[in-house]
Amino acid sequence: MPAARPQLTGATPPSQTEGKVVPVDMASSLNAAAQQPAFKVDLRQMAEGRIRSGTKVFDLPGPSSTEAKVCVVVETHGTEPNPLPRGAQGIKIGQDVTSLIFLHACARPATNKEAFRAIWNEDDTADLLGWYEVVYEDGLPEIIPIRYGVNILEWNSRNGQPCKAYCYAADEIVCGQTPEGPITFFACEWTSPRLGKVVDEVRLHGSNRFRAAVTGFENGYGDVIPSNAVILKAISMVPRRV
Repeated sequence: MPAARPQLTGATPPSQTEGKVVPVDMASSLNAAAQQPAFKVDLRQMAEGRIRSGTKVFDLPGPSSTEAKVCVVVETHGTEPNPLPRGAQGIKIGQDVTSLIFLHACARPATNKEAFRAIWNEDDTADLLGWYEVVYEDGLPEIIPIRYGVNILEWNSRNGQPCKAYCYAADEIVCGQTPEGPITFFACEWTSPRLGKVVDEVRLHGSNRFRAAVTGFENGYGDVIPSNAVILKAISMVPRRV
């Protein structure tokens, strides 16, 4: 998909056309440890420090102790109680960026139905797990939906999954290895529609009782999705062209 996506969309991502990709310092915004027992998430074997995938570069915070905060996690509020926060404090950017690249994953599998299950609203056939709110210095926000099977999959996803579980709008990056298999996160690049405007900060929110499309041919939505979580490990940016 990294090679096919520009041909399908007609747009080459800035990370492939500009001179550099710069990791964002997220240290002051991290809110969660490597283990999330409520969702059986264990990122202790995830890589630490700088990693590269093609032209993309990320700095992955690592644990100095079991309790150390190493990522940003918010809840996707669904059918079950969820102990995680619904939103995270703003992650400071403070620059005029050409694009932002989010390295993230979700805690559990969700669903991405066929588009014709809701032809009046095809976007909502993919479970909405949350969204990024990119806030410019003048206060105007841009919303980036986080949808399962579009730009995110679960952290312990495996190769060879059914095609409905493929993540066609983000790049798969293996970031570690556990006895059960790889730790996989997904790099989703967003291009700023307001070049020349400074992005002040990024906020992460979880969705609230999203109702997915039904699996059958009824004209309507089904039940509220199960609870989940969005795990943000790193952000990088493509600075403005000088």
